Amino acid sequence: MDSVRWREAPEVVMGRIADRFARVDPRLRAGESSPHGMRHVLCRAVWYADAVRDDVREQASSAPTLW
Repeated sequence: MDSVRWREAPEVVMGRIADRFARVDPRLRAGESSPHGMRHVLCRAVWYADAVRDDVREQASSAPTLW
């Protein structure tokens, strides 16, 4: 994977699963430059883990490339 796609990967992934979060602000925090934003998303935000798992599983089985 080239460096541009690598840098864009978190935004692509978050775009794919964004509707799995109850509120918008956790999505924005996930994009922060420090790990604290993602930590907040994983530990404190309300999100639908089973739906995210299903999204990731579906994408991983259908295409070997980044979303």
